[in-house]
Amino acid sequence: MGQDIELLFVNRVMELMEEAYDIILNYDYAGEDKRKFEIIKELSALTVELLKKKDINNKMKKIAESSKINGDNVEEKFNTFKMIRNVIHHFPIFKSWEEVYISYDLLEWNESKSDQIKNYFKTEKEFSYIIYLHESGEWVPKINIDIRTPKLEKSNKIYLKDILTLNDALWTFGVFDYYLQLLGLNIKTRFLASV
Repeated sequence: MGQDIELLFVNRVMELMEEAYDIILNYDYAGEDKRKFEIIKELSALTVELLKKKDINNKMKKIAESSKINGDNVEEKFNTFKMIRNVIHHFPIFKSWEEVYISYDLLEWNESKSDQIKNYFKTEKEFSYIIYLHESGEWVPKINIDIRTPKLEKSNKIYLKDILTLNDALWTFGVFDYYLQLLGLNIKTRFLASV
């Protein structure tokens, strides 16, 4: 019975990722920022609930530690995914990607949920990762995402749009659909973001 409920969550994640990929890859939808942000918000809520399941959370951690399909920065990629998810889920006050920011005042307001976000912005850093798509039976490097994060100071406000674009945020959520595939759940998608 529990597995059936998990699959409801997982299949909804996969449906949303399919829609996100269609929007991103179809230039006719270039102006669909509102829908892209809605997808990120819904994915944030779904993934928070899925990761509450200890067995899924533990398996995801193992996969994150061992997966080498696209080389380096697996941990940074997963941390970026978690940071976006945590900001959107724990601070559901933003109407668009352009508005989403981090500040000490914001994080202190919901301090019990802020540790991972604070750690992400503890130091300045610069890194990149590649999103691979599964096409014609092969993994093909398609999207390169470059991230430069400033250090969060008491006096500054960091807008996520200045760190990564809305499309890059959606691609980063593709990390999660790939993890779900590796968990061996009965789901299918045309595109996979690799980890």
